[in-house]
Amino acid sequence: METSAAYFIGSKVVHPHHGAGTIVGIQEKSIGDTTHRYYVIRMQAMDRTHAMELMVPVRRAAELGLRPVSRLSRLRLSLAPCCHPPEEGEIIKDYRARQAAVTEQLKSGSTEKVTDAVRVLYYVNSRRRLGMVDSRLLDRGMNILASELALASSQEIEEARQEIEQLLAHMLESGPDVEPETTA
Repeated sequence: METSAAYFIGSKVVHPHHGAGTIVGIQEKSIGDTTHRYYVIRMQAMDRTHAMELMVPVRRAAELGLRPVSRLSRLRLSLAPCCHPPEEGEIIKDYRARQAAVTEQLKSGSTEKVTDAVRVLYYVNSRRRLGMVDSRLLDRGMNILASELALASSQEIEEARQEIEQLLAHMLESGPDVEPETTA
């Protein structure tokens, strides 16, 4: 079904907070005298029992950061930094400041910024166990990247996550040690 909206049913999109999904419908909802149109997006899920549908207002989609899934070649180029350890200046030593910066990177909707956040947190985790907040941020970033890679490459999300983890593991095999300080 075609519509005059920027996306159509079947479009593969990325929501900056929830990751990638496919538009499965466009619904109209009335509130009082006003009718609004919504994209209904079936989000990629790590397991089929937790599949989620998200409704995004059509007229606010761009403002909310909804964007098309990147082409596979561009996405793989964006993931390439995962093979390289962060330089000392890239690791924010104060954990609260790092968490704030990572949260902003994840909310940006930019594959490159999400990749950088995941790479740094994965690297820090290899040097010392991450705290609960950092662990959740790392998992969220991995899910955002894996969901987009899965849709772009027509593979299962678990396979996409394994591909990203292999890139990150390669980073650890080849990089110099940069020991982040911890601030309690």
